[in-house]
Amino acid sequence: MFWDEPHWTVPAHVGIDDPARWACCCDVCRDLAGGVPTTAFRESSLVDFLREMTEHVAARGGKNTICLLPLTEGAHGIANWDLVASLPQLDVFATDPYWKNFGEAAGSFVGRLATLLADTAGRHGVVPQLWLPSFGLTRDDVPDLEAAVGAARAAGIEDLWTWGYEACAHMTHLATPDAPLVWEVVTKALTGGVDLRDLDLRPTAELVRLINAEDSTIADAVAGATPEIAAAIDAISARLEAGGRFVYVGAGILGRIAAGDVAECGPTFSTDLISAVTTEVEAEEDDPELARLDAGADDVVLGVSASGRTPYTLGAIERAKEAGALTIGLACVRDSALAISTDLAIEVDVGPEVIAGSTRMKAGTAQKLVLNTISTVAMVKLGKTFGNLMVDVQASNEKLRARARRAVAIATAAPEEEVAAAIAAAGGDAKVAIVSLLAGVDAQTARSRLSAARGVIREAVGNVMG
Repeated sequence: MFWDEPHWTVPAHVGIDDPARWACCCDVCRDLAGGVPTTAFRESSLVDFLREMTEHVAARGGKNTICLLPLTEGAHGIANWDLVASLPQLDVFATDPYWKNFGEAAGSFVGRLATLLADTAGRHGVVPQLWLPSFGLTRDDVPDLEAAVGAARAAGIEDLWTWGYEACAHMTHLATPDAPLVWEVVTKALTGGVDLRDLDLRPTAELVRLINAEDSTIADAVAGATPEIAAAIDAISARLEAGGRFVYVGAGILGRIAAGDVAECGPTFSTDLISAVTTEVEAEEDDPELARLDAGADDVVLGVSASGRTPYTLGAIERAKEAGALTIGLACVRDSALAISTDLAIEVDVGPEVIAGSTRMKAGTAQKLVLNTISTVAMVKLGKTFGNLMVDVQASNEKLRARARRAVAIATAAPEEEVAAAIAAAGGDAKVAIVSLLAGVDAQTARSRLSAARGVIREAVGNVMG
């Protein structure tokens, strides 16, 4: 529910040419105010009204946004914005500093209100939201519009909105012939779009900052897909625990990223349950028949594709479905062919690349983050870790052997000599050594317990863990 510009009546709006009449003076208000209503009464009664309305909405499962007029004084301003921002059922706190309505410079006016908004919202743990006008603007106002967006961003406001670039088509007194230009400018300003046609002419440091700024958006894009990623992990873990296998399929850079994740999972988690079917030949990604995979009804096949339409990946997914495997699609666009054709879809829309079409950049980074998360959490679910300790590592060199010793020492709090003896008796297996020390049993018994517990240390140790 959006509570838009709550304020007492503006006399001119109801045909009253008396600026002193800014509030109701009926008997009820006089009784509440203890006489003629004052400015303090106006503010407190308005806040009370908003409290009742937001509680009403929240009680019915709704959420509330309150957008205050950009005023802190006068007959219609709220002097103390904390009174509104602290309402218990408020979710989003907003204002709309339409600078032309107040005859002030866009940058300074918007900046002042945006800072007040951000600071107040921050004190009360609500989301700050700011609205900017794109109605009634001409090409001469474009610099003001850009300055307003810049000022809001500088104040830390990320939730920016606008309305009416065509003045709602029918509001002719607010419309201008420059609406298409205003739309182009406001779109670019609010979405962070940048004209990169001179990219090759820019200084090195500027290019580094630009790419870094674009990369900083990736984590949020991945976070937005959390429910889908979690659902995929739960499905994968269940299949693996039941004896199935997990297969990545992809071509090009994304196929190589998937193959890299598989290569790391083997030694990190002592597993051969994850594999990848990829191609290094760029031309082969156009052939839907080339991806050969041996998948069955117990398996999971995850296809990766930035565009969601790579024939190599789509062909493999189709054959996996025919074999009865669970299929998952990971793409960097919405509503792709890959997402439509799979049982579960993960869509991470990272937006346009700095280098147009270069999926090795944001798309590649996003998919690497997702694949790392999926494989890691799936292994955690299968008991390949103990807490956050990497206890199933293949200790194939001195660095990894030292890591295994540290993991056993941390997990058991046993003296160094006992740790060394337990690892030696376990043949270098950290999990066996941990169970042996925690349960007070020999290595053979510890190994049997682990086997019966499907490799999960906590289950193998049992009630010793408390």
